[in-house]
Order: sequence, then structure tokens, then C-alpha cells
Amino acid sequence: MEELVKQIKKMGHQLVKCPNNCEGITKDLSKGIIPRCLFLEYENRADSIGSIVVGINPGIATEKEMEFYVKNGNSYDSILSFWNPGWRYYSYLRDFLNCFGFRGPILWTELAKCQSSIKGELPPTQTFRTCVNKYLNDELKIVDKSWPLIAVGKETYKALAYLYPNRTVIGVPHPTSSRGLFPPLFQNSTREQFSDDVKIKVQEILKNSAVAKWLGKKE
Repeated sequence: MEELVKQIKKMGHQLVKCPNNCEGITKDLSKGIIPRCLFLEYENRADSIGSIVVGINPGIATEKEMEFYVKNGNSYDSILSFWNPGWRYYSYLRDFLNCFGFRGPILWTELAKCQSSIKGELPPTQTFRTCVNKYLNDELKIVDKSWPLIAVGKETYKALAYLYPNRTVIGVPHPTSSRGLFPPLFQNSTREQFSDDVKIKVQEILKNSAVAKWLGKKE
């Protein structure tokens, strides 16, 4: 684990200094708008199978976040200080992983590491291709292949299912912007147990390897 931590931190430092200015994204270090959302959460996680949670790309940074980076430096260390994975997005998905039995380390990452230039619009496909090739592929090479890929959102799920046919890919609705599709995965609002229909799908996934399965309404 110590070696993995070092390698992820090294990638994080490289990420913040990315020289690319891809189409459809915004990056302005003078304003605190930087590539971000790469974290390895391992403290207080039991020594069991880990997982990789992949979003599509970071949301628009808040004024508070941008000011923090400007004040504390546009560095990977600043990102780690601000985005200690405890925010609602992370807690919801952490509950999902716990229900699944994935209580080991979590690598939080994104298909593309920069925020969109226009709120509510995704960058073009080529931007995702560039970022996946430059960062995500290398991230997955250093993480145990038994760790499943948890795809947040249907677009991310489809991308990962196509890109990595030799890995297990589990797709889930976005927990905070899926129009109420995430909560029905669970028995109730405590998110301590999956709903009965999701339990069946989970059992199918656990009995097989390198499968792609969307959890939620019809793919």
C-alpha cells in the first residue's frame, strides 16, 4: 500500500501540471481552476478488496474552492487538503461500496480530470480520449486488477465497459444528480442494505469475473 500511495501522489503532482489545453475544458491556475479529483483513500479502510470509483469529469469549482487553491498554492497537496473525501458525493458512494463488501482502499478518479468550460455540457469525445490515455490508463496499471471499476453515471459506465473488457465494471446512477435514481438501490435512506432486486444483480456480479453490469433502471 505504501508504494501505491507514493505512485498515486506522483501522478497527482503530474496531473496538476498537465500542459494540455484540451477542447471543452477550463484550466486557469491564476484563478484556482486546476485538474483535480484523484484521491487514494486507504486510512480506516479494512484490509480487503479495494475498488476504483470513476466519475466523468469534475464539476464546476466553487468560489470557495478556487480561492483555497489561489491562497494555498495550485498543488496536489492543496487539492488533498481541500477535498478530503468526506463530502456527500463520496459518502453516498462509500455506502454503496460497503454494501457490496468492497471495504478496502478506494481510488477516486475521473475519465477527464478538468472541469467543463460550460456548466452542464461535457467536453468532446477526443478530450476524454486524450485524458484517459494520458492518466486513467496509467492509474489502472498500478492498481490490483481484482479491484472493480465503479462507474458513476451511464456515460462513464459505457466508456469503461468498452475500454476495459478484462475488468469488472459496475455502473451506478450519479448519487447527487441522477434525478432520484440512486436511492432506490438501497432498502431505505440509511443505505445499509441493497434493495432486493439489486441484491440479485450483485450476486450475479460476485459469481463472475470481468463482467459489466448496470445497477439501476434498464441500461
